Amino acid sequence: MIGDLLPDEKFDKGDLFKQSGSKHTFEGALPLLDQYQWFRLFPMKVHADFAHVVLAEVEKRGGKEAAANWQRNLHADPCFD
Repeated sequence: MIGDLLPDEKFDKGDLFKQSGSKHTFEGALPLLDQYQWFRLFPMKVHADFAHVVLAEVEKRGGKEAAANWQRNLHADPCFD
């Protein structure tokens, strides 16, 4: 869970999801993610069913270099094809 990665002293994890809301589609979540340069992050895991869609969105936002960085970071992941 993403809350496990956040420092306790800065975030009230119990209230995190109430504040952020939820979206039911990847396309619906993208405008929320686009408030940040999420495509510059280092991915920990991307499910194989969504890898190509996510990489296409990373490339749209960060160019071919950003997509190549994601691919390098995910290459060893068995869930990435």
